[in-house]
Amino acid sequence: MNSSDNSHWGWIWPKVGPTPTTEGLDSEIFDRDDFPYSETFVREAIQNSLDARINAEAPVRIDFKFGTSAIAPDQSLLRDVISFRKKCDLPVPSSWDSSEMTWLVVQDFHATGLTGSLSRRNSDFWNYWLNFGQSNKDASGRGGRGIGRVTFLIASEIQTVIGYTRRSEDKKTPICGMAVLRSIEDDSSLRATHAYFAAHERVSIYHLHESADCRQSVIETFQFLDYEEVPDTGLALAIPYPHSELTPDSILAAAIENFGPTIIDETLVLNVDGTRLDCHSIDGIANKVCKKMRNTSIKSDTKRYLSLIRKGLKNSPPDYRISVPVAARTLDYLEHRATASKIEEHLQTGGSCVLELGLLVRHGGSKKATNLRAAIANCPEGASPLDGFFREGMCLPMVRSKDPRDYDLLFFVDESILATYLNLCEGKAHLDLSESIEIRQKLERHHFDAPVYNLKRFVKGLPRDLRLLLYGDSSQPDSRVFENLFAIPKGPPIKKKARDGQPVPPDTLPQRRPRAFRVSKHADGLRIVAATDHDQWPVDLAAELAYADGSRRPRWNRADFEIEKLTITHKDKQKGCATFRAESNVLEARKCTKDFEVRITGFDTNRELVVSWRQDSDANGS
Repeated sequence: MNSSDNSHWGWIWPKVGPTPTTEGLDSEIFDRDDFPYSETFVREAIQNSLDARINAEAPVRIDFKFGTSAIAPDQSLLRDVISFRKKCDLPVPSSWDSSEMTWLVVQDFHATGLTGSLSRRNSDFWNYWLNFGQSNKDASGRGGRGIGRVTFLIASEIQTVIGYTRRSEDKKTPICGMAVLRSIEDDSSLRATHAYFAAHERVSIYHLHESADCRQSVIETFQFLDYEEVPDTGLALAIPYPHSELTPDSILAAAIENFGPTIIDETLVLNVDGTRLDCHSIDGIANKVCKKMRNTSIKSDTKRYLSLIRKGLKNSPPDYRISVPVAARTLDYLEHRATASKIEEHLQTGGSCVLELGLLVRHGGSKKATNLRAAIANCPEGASPLDGFFREGMCLPMVRSKDPRDYDLLFFVDESILATYLNLCEGKAHLDLSESIEIRQKLERHHFDAPVYNLKRFVKGLPRDLRLLLYGDSSQPDSRVFENLFAIPKGPPIKKKARDGQPVPPDTLPQRRPRAFRVSKHADGLRIVAATDHDQWPVDLAAELAYADGSRRPRWNRADFEIEKLTITHKDKQKGCATFRAESNVLEARKCTKDFEVRITGFDTNRELVVSWRQDSDANGS
């Protein structure tokens, strides 16, 4: 740290009148068991920098740099903050008394910096430092709630941030800082919940420290790169005494997991304590830091994850396309079955594909065309399926399927009217798509027409609905088919733990069994084959076939077809089962083995075939 006396560059802990005060930072929004602050911190830091990107042809660069230095407490830039914390009976790091300071710097380049008037309270600049919950973003970026900056304060053990910026609009280099305290009475006056690194109060804002010596001292203290010397524009934030969970590896892991597309498409470059993360180095770094990743599917196979991202990026035409009416609530429509069958056949070859979904968004009294892309692949045997949704390159990790099963599936929404709509629907930590009166009002203010939530519900359901479309009726085991053929499950239902002293009724539905068969439909028939990832044989199979009639359970008529009169072939002329029966519209196979495969052809190619089937793993006991 600079050895000169910095004590005269002080902090202001303002007094307040009869204005209400609110303590706390709503930290539970950004620090959860499933999404710890170490991850939300990285998400917020990168999101802000991407939204401030200047040149679409050049990547945003963000440096994360850790530092440690000896300090002279009486001459430190943080002297006032520590004094205020002691008055509030707030903890102080033990290393402060040992004359040592640690810090983490987050500094971006090729960005706008912290813009806005330095003299108006509601400008972008003062919104950032003073107006929590208020933002001047226009909803076209990745944020707009005005509370994400809380993550930087949470990351500091003393809940303090100091910022140095060089603005693209006027090349000014203002410096400000913020520390979260506790509102207390001091000399018969009530102190505010925040203190600021500034020279003096100025009506509703602050007059900042403006001397060149102060700027140089801040730069040297936290080892910022001097924007004027680079030269460049951007925002640098110093986080004193960062929590120990923040490490270079955890930052790299969170960046890859949440912003993989923006790194791969050269929108974003990170430099984390000397390690450069870009489109060329991402594979090697991902393999090195995978243990720090939260998502188990990505952690177990980063190569598969990055490969599917590359497949889904907009660098080539899609393999398939589906157009969906604006009022659609699900993809489960008969008109999409043919495309789904083609995709399933494509995936059986072991490759991956891209499906483009064309949508209509109601905005400003008209329907605007937009689309999103889905990269799809079969999940390898024994692996956990990939299941992700990216809006403008940033993952919304809670937009996912509850039961992804056999398919790897990643969605991508690029800059469009759909991206703006989804931004307005996102929750405060940008993890999920939500519904509330506040969100409805924002959608209406931005001229999205009623019913405003139809599109959101459609998009949020896509991770589930697209998989169901690919499974189709032919690949979803139907518990109602030929129930009399199989043994009734034995034993009492599994009981759930009581909650708040109230008994919880047992589940009425059994756990989904692993699929023993894969069923695919072709132009004039179907194929049923033993699933390669199933390992409990023998298994009984029963299936019922009918032509679609628009109902959930279509009826079969003898005039439609009779299975025994169609062409039935078995793998290598072996049935792969103990007994096989095909009669009317019913197929039944007993004690199937891992070699089971059957093809049935000769159906009407002008009609849609629907297959309902069921398996019973307790074949020996049937």
